[in-house]
Amino acid sequence: MNNEINKKKRKYTNLIKTEMMRGGGLKFSFFQLEVFKVLLTEFGYNYIMIGGKGKYLKSAPEGYEIVRFHKLQDSFTDYLRYHFDRSSIPEGISYEDFLNKYYQSRPINQHYAKSFFQAENKLDENDFILENEFLKFK
Repeated sequence: MNNEINKKKRKYTNLIKTEMMRGGGLKFSFFQLEVFKVLLTEFGYNYIMIGGKGKYLKSAPEGYEIVRFHKLQDSFTDYLRYHFDRSSIPEGISYEDFLNKYYQSRPINQHYAKSFFQAENKLDENDFILENEFLKFK
């Protein structure tokens, strides 16, 4: 995980939306779009159709490694635990509440992942050579 993102902690203030409730409590939720932007830009995850089957990818120096979906979830969870700049959490929300909300809302799901990655990056299987679980650039 340490090599996946810059050592310095980044502020992602767009990950959550907050609003005051009638009783004065603070309600917040995760923005899926922002979570997936982090997965794409910071971690290098993507998605491609190969022979009619969808594959999740992790960028590598010579192409992409084919990974299982849970790697996206695990990478982002590790990021929140060990590399997330906690000062970007709005005042009034504890880090523990922030993590609990993340686990409850499960913003990283396969349906949204496929839609997001296909809309953001149009990878073409014809641009790669498949070697085991790795896509090499032609």
